[in-house]
Amino acid sequence: MKNVKDMSTNRPKNTIKRQIKKAIQEEAVDIVYPGTQFDPDREAILNEFKGIRQAIFDKQTPKDNLRSKMLQLKFMMQEYLQTQALPEKQWETQKAPSFAAFLKEYIHRVNRKNKDFAQDISVKAAELSLVINSRRKPTEKIIYRLEIHSNHFFPAVLWFKIMEKDRENELRSNHDIIEKERKHVKKVLEIA
Repeated sequence: MKNVKDMSTNRPKNTIKRQIKKAIQEEAVDIVYPGTQFDPDREAILNEFKGIRQAIFDKQTPKDNLRSKMLQLKFMMQEYLQTQALPEKQWETQKAPSFAAFLKEYIHRVNRKNKDFAQDISVKAAELSLVINSRRKPTEKIIYRLEIHSNHFFPAVLWFKIMEKDRENELRSNHDIIEKERKHVKKVLEIA
């Protein structure tokens, strides 16, 4: 009974089922991706759109480009603060988000060398290098100077929140500290 024919069309039932299945799939594609499959002008429209975007990009001033880069960095910082896990992003300078990574990214986006940026905010280049390489925590003066340098676009509070998020991630990932300090606690509360 494999090739039972449909009396009205003289076609095998399997062929009809395949046609119905194909039609349903095509309709589903049209619903999910409307107008993308059978539009012959799609390529021309996309090229025109690319041209318009490129023209807008070409008209941007260096100030507009800097503003775009800074907005993007600020959004990345805010996203980092809202997440629980450590997101892996495509960074221009580093992979893992942290105060040091954001500072390095900030310096990169303002198109300055570390030494020149250290002079801009009146900090020793060695001190800035230690902060950028996560060897030292940033001082309050660096954070306040970052706010001033950015013309208050990156408030000090944002930088402090990034520092606190770093500390939170450090506490979550470093279980050895708790075990190391356990021997110093003589009495533990019995709540649970």
